[in-house]
Amino acid sequence: DFAGTVANTIPVLLATVDENGRILEPGPNRAFEQILGWPGGDVVGRNLLELIDDPDEYRALMAIASAANGVPAAERESQWRCEDGSTRTIAWTARQILGLHGRVSVLVSGVDVTERNRQEKEVRASRQRIVEAADAARRKLERNLHDGAQQRLVALSVTLRLAESQLQRDPASAAEAIAG
Repeated sequence: DFAGTVANTIPVLLATVDENGRILEPGPNRAFEQILGWPGGDVVGRNLLELIDDPDEYRALMAIASAANGVPAAERESQWRCEDGSTRTIAWTARQILGLHGRVSVLVSGVDVTERNRQEKEVRASRQRIVEAADAARRKLERNLHDGAQQRLVALSVTLRLAESQLQRDPASAAEAIAG
């Protein structure tokens, strides 16, 4: 009773599967149903791999098989199909447990990270926009310096050289050029 109560109150999806990924009794917990929309009775006996998108299916099978042999699977993220056809990103792991009647089973536990991944993607895009805006501002400043201040500095340098050359011949004109 205690384990069942805990399993059905935590926000982590849980399901026990055999070494091939077939979902065993008593079925997945409430979080599994709430996140993915699959009622527990509808998925008992089904292969969990049917809920995982094809590109990750083989790796998921290997993780479950490894866990069945006592090697806990490292956490991985996979796209899981919901009952309504949409997908959710689930960060999940698999561990060997002693199931009902002393039979070795695999506990698959996972958390829905769809929203977190979306937010991380937005943050990365925001950072990219900031970097691009800073680069554009830097280019504009460089262009303004090149087109404005640099041109004026070149003109000033030419005027000073002209004043220097006039200093011996026409000191008044040189003084006027320097004052300008």
